Amino acid sequence: MDPLSIVGLVGNIVQFLDFTGTILSTSAHIYSSSRGVLPENADIETVTRHLVLLNNKLKDAASSSGAGELQKLCALCSNVADELLAALDKLKVKGQPGRWKSVKKALQSIWSKNKIEELEQRLARLREELNLHVVVELRDQLALFRAENSDRLRELDIATKHVVDAIVDQRDVFEAAHDAQLTCMKDLHRETLARVKEEHLITRREILHEIRAGLRSESADRQTRRQEACWSVPFVRNPKFVGREQQLDELERRLFVEGSCTKIAIFGLGGVGKTQIALELAYRTRAQRPDCSVFWVPSTTVESFQQAYLDIGRKLCLPQAEKQNDNIKKIVQEYLSQDSAGRWLLIYDNADDLDLWFKNTDGTNEPALINYVPTSSQGSIIFTTRDRKAAVKFAAQNLVGVGEMDEQIATQMLSKSLIDQRLLNDHRTTLDLLEQLTFLPLAIAQAAAYINENGISLSEYLSLLKDKEHRIIEILSEDFEDDGRYRNIKNPIASTWLISFEQIRRRDPLAAEYLSFMACIDPRAVPQSLLPPAKSKKRMIEAIGTLSAYSFITKRPADSSLDLHRLVHLATRNWLQMENSLSKWVAKAIVRLDEVFPSNDHTNRDLWRAYLPHALYVVRSDLGDEVPEKLSLLEKLGLCLLSDGRYNDAEMSFVHVTETRKRVLGEEDLSTLVSMANLALTYCNQGRWTEAEELNKEVLEISKRVRGERSTRRHCPSWPI
Repeated sequence: MDPLSIVGLVGNIVQFLDFTGTILSTSAHIYSSSRGVLPENADIETVTRHLVLLNNKLKDAASSSGAGELQKLCALCSNVADELLAALDKLKVKGQPGRWKSVKKALQSIWSKNKIEELEQRLARLREELNLHVVVELRDQLALFRAENSDRLRELDIATKHVVDAIVDQRDVFEAAHDAQLTCMKDLHRETLARVKEEHLITRREILHEIRAGLRSESADRQTRRQEACWSVPFVRNPKFVGREQQLDELERRLFVEGSCTKIAIFGLGGVGKTQIALELAYRTRAQRPDCSVFWVPSTTVESFQQAYLDIGRKLCLPQAEKQNDNIKKIVQEYLSQDSAGRWLLIYDNADDLDLWFKNTDGTNEPALINYVPTSSQGSIIFTTRDRKAAVKFAAQNLVGVGEMDEQIATQMLSKSLIDQRLLNDHRTTLDLLEQLTFLPLAIAQAAAYINENGISLSEYLSLLKDKEHRIIEILSEDFEDDGRYRNIKNPIASTWLISFEQIRRRDPLAAEYLSFMACIDPRAVPQSLLPPAKSKKRMIEAIGTLSAYSFITKRPADSSLDLHRLVHLATRNWLQMENSLSKWVAKAIVRLDEVFPSNDHTNRDLWRAYLPHALYVVRSDLGDEVPEKLSLLEKLGLCLLSDGRYNDAEMSFVHVTETRKRVLGEEDLSTLVSMANLALTYCNQGRWTEAEELNKEVLEISKRVRGERSTRRHCPSWPI
């Protein structure tokens, strides 16, 4: 056998023996394993096929080698291979692959522990014998090879020496080539780094470009949404709205002027319909100017103002509005002040509190609300306020006043508000009711709601309004639902002015005094000279101006007397009653009237006629009987009535004074005798001669008895019999 065949055979045997040892060792581990399988046995099928291949090679090598010892060794190896193949075949899991838990049981059923150890010992002996045989065989073959090829080997050594010498001689060439190759590699490395860096920069620029493009696209989308007209109004359109065309036409004509920021203030009495006019204008603007955004800002408190601006910021898609930002008012103000915000209409409703708008009243550094009003040539602003003074501060001369409705428009409103239209067939009753309600829209809406809820007629509701004062207050205090008004504000007439009363008392105490005083006298034609004195004429003018600014009073051009709105008169009395101060103000009114009421001299006729209605109102009140000045006022009142020919009214005054003085002071008191004489004189003027004579005789007798003849003639009035 030639050396190469022997080496190949030996290599096959060694490879087979090593692989057999691995399989046996692994099987032993499988036998001792608690699970019966090792991780390396997962590919046992592949190992088995490889073992078969090695066995076949071993058989071919044994038959072709011609060496007796090697043939025997091959036979033994072949036998072991057969046994291993058989064992592996039985170790192979049948059926569903992956069920390795049965390996241990299958191996235990074929081999025992002794069998495994015996195979390991046989394999070890075969390996030792093979190693020894291979070493000897290799030595023999190597010696033979050297003997047969000594010349060739010498030639090979010489050739090798020449090659080495040539390599040494060409060392510089090799080093130069190496250096050149190294330099080339360095250059290539630098080029690669530069290229990678450039590609990195290009990729980075592309990524940044895509990010910027995305941001620009998002910004453009946001800007597009911003430029679209926004709508932020808390109320639905009022289907019962009627009239007010003059005010609406004026607002539309003056508001939407190109190139300037127009501010207009709508002012008028609370409940007159300012908010409804602004609401109607908002919906008309939305319909006629679709490119114009409309924003509504309730302005009764800082909190409502803040929330409205936050809502506006969200409508405008301002990023800062997505979270509770305390600076949102400034952010919205600055945004709307830009021309890029487009056309907009901003409505500040119920801007009544001047302190809130123009002063910092909460003790912080927070600016007043007026600082958050935007200014833009694209913008228009409406303020609604009860206070004309506030209106002037907001819009200077750009004011639109709103008064009560006329008969026709008020009737239309009542018609739209009533369920049963047949109630309006009685035109006279309808007109009487509207007059009692002073043609005030809020009062009409409240009356209609009460009539609808209780199913009564107009005449029945009218009778309630003509009942006693506390009954009227009760009916005017009935709350009602109205989609066009704020949920957190009470709707009834008796409550709607309470906030205004408090604002006036806080801002202008003298105006609050005048209002309280006028609530205790007749509300019509109040002479300014009757009002409590002020520290100066200027203060008096300002106080009257405050009440006029709230539309609570109107000044008559002819004599400058003041008219207090009839429902405001009732509401003020209710306010004073709620604060337990009505009796106090009635007493003040009595004292003031007694102080200024003139004598019945004919030269004072115009003055007493101006004061008479107010004196009659206060003395007929159930309050103030404990005030001493009331009897004095009644007596002055009776004398003027007597001089004015109003004998029946004079009689009532003198009877009350006489009876009271008799009861309190006694009939012998001089003031009692005077009042009795005045009553006798009244009887005389009425033609009640007998009663007059009897009462006059009684006065004379008492007077003579108490004071004597001369005193009687001096103090008792004389009148013809």
